Formats: sequence, structure tokens, C-alpha cells
Amino acid sequence: MSLYGEPKGKLVRRFGINLFANPKYERLLQKKPNHPGKERGKRSRARVSEYRRQLEEKQKLMFSYGLTAGQLRRLFQEAHRKSGITGDNLLRMLELRLDSVVFNAGLAVTRAQARQLVGHRHILVNGRTTNIPSYQVKAQDVVSVKNKTGTHAIVRKALETVGAPATNWIKVDRDAMQAVVQDSPSRSELPTISDVQMVVEFYSR
Repeated sequence: MSLYGEPKGKLVRRFGINLFANPKYERLLQKKPNHPGKERGKRSRARVSEYRRQLEEKQKLMFSYGLTAGQLRRLFQEAHRKSGITGDNLLRMLELRLDSVVFNAGLAVTRAQARQLVGHRHILVNGRTTNIPSYQVKAQDVVSVKNKTGTHAIVRKALETVGAPATNWIKVDRDAMQAVVQDSPSRSELPTISDVQMVVEFYSR
């Protein structure tokens, strides 16, 4: 079961996208591309309201990053106070969370695993243990793994599974099991798992 009371597989099928960046859900979408219940003849609504579309885009971000509605709202409010485009600020802050950096660096297979590594005190930031998944990593911060045999085995397997990170703003030393955040992600490097403009519109109502 997921944090939100619905199995992750159903959430993935409902939105038609691998929200959790887990390879097994890619296989699920290939095997069962229809929404839950549709294969049993369940009728879908003919018209989707603008509010519902905005709500679903907001939920995509919540589920993907493992946040509650309150956490995402607070992040939006902080992003809105910053200079620049609110939607880009929000995505950038989500990507610079410590658990997201661990995931983007390939030190964990999924964000959920990255969050667990952080929460169980296996991750260091600039040599200091940091167990807060929402910690905002800054440019030139060094994220590394504690020198523990069991943890190293998990991270080594993740590095082999994920391969080289798809981001240019993180430099990974696979042998040392550490990553250096060289800069904030540029606009072109921000994820597109959700229509963030609709999320902005949802909170701006």
C-alpha cells in the first residue's frame, strides 16, 4: 500500500505514467495499459473539468516525490516568494531535495529507496549525517554514502541497475559512491512528469 491508501500499481495505471520511477511499474503499464476497472467495462466520465485536471497534476507531483498535500503547498508558497517563474522554482526545489538528489545520482533505484537511505542515516552531506529527506541541497554540496558494508552493497547494486545519471548538474564518482551537485538544474533539465503550470493555477485559485 502507498502512503495515500491506494496501491502504487493502481495509481500508476490511473495516471498512465510511472510516477514512482520503478522499473516494475513500466512492465505493469505495458501489461495493463487501461485504467483500473476499465477492462471490466467501467465507464469513464465524458468530460473532465479544469479543476479536476489541475488536481490530478498536483497529485502527480505529490505521489512522485512522496509528499503530503500540506508539504507540497508549503513548497509552492516558498517557490512563489522566490524571484523567477513559480513553476520552475517549485520543480527545482523538488529536485534539490536530498532524497531526490540521491535518486538522481543513481545511488538508489527509486525515490522511495533514496528516502529510506536518508531517513535511516546512511547519507552524508559535506561529511555530516543528514537524515532529513526534504533537506535542500545547494551547489557544490557533496552527497556521499556512509562507510558501512551493507549500505555500500545496496548502493553498488543501485549504481549497476540505474547506470550513469541522466542529469548534467550532478557529477557522480561511482567508486567513491558520492555525488557533487555542481549547480541547480536548468529549466531544460527539470522533469516533465506533471504539467506544473496547472499546479500553479490550482494553488492560485
